[in-house]
Amino acid sequence: MSIKFAVLYPGHLNLNGDLANIKVLRRRLDWAGVPSSIQVVEAGQPIDADADFIIIGHGSIAAWNAIRADLIARKSELESFISRGVKLLAIATGYEMLFEQTAVGEAGVGLLSGELDLLDRVSKFEVVEFEGHELLGYLNSEADLPVVARHGSILAINLHGPVLAKNSQLADAILSDLLQAHGMNAEILSNKKAAYADGLVAEVWKLEKDLASE
Repeated sequence: MSIKFAVLYPGHLNLNGDLANIKVLRRRLDWAGVPSSIQVVEAGQPIDADADFIIIGHGSIAAWNAIRADLIARKSELESFISRGVKLLAIATGYEMLFEQTAVGEAGVGLLSGELDLLDRVSKFEVVEFEGHELLGYLNSEADLPVVARHGSILAINLHGPVLAKNSQLADAILSDLLQAHGMNAEILSNKKAAYADGLVAEVWKLEKDLASE
């Protein structure tokens, strides 16, 4: 058994290193003795049918201009995965693109309903409550969107960082779902290497949580 991650347009949608979230997930799986692989999905290429997890990262205006049409054309493909419970992580402008229209009025995919408004840009460290845990990351957005939200199989996050490197509880919650879908016990995620990494993350929290309160 191997967990497969599908990364959409990594050359375009990695403006703030957000695709490193997949590296975090794969490393924690490696510590647990679970193999994993990555499919790099470029324009015109279908997502492998056995993908367990899909990520749409954050990109610049120029990057989106290059791949926007291809992502919009994937609507039915993405709907098929989501209907089967495949997890999708969308970050920042990747989150905006899931709506019919982004905050700046560009066309989106239309997987999520609702209209987005443009607000004054917020650029700061942020701590938010989500599903019983605090999440820490860097918020840099002008879209009227929640910092983090779950829409069925879609996890949408406006925090950069990469956010999972600083929030191991969320990383393990994602991995727990993936392992259980394959009939595996999520307890294997608790191990010495993960505990050591979590201790280092706690030190980062001490610094950045203070910055978030300023």
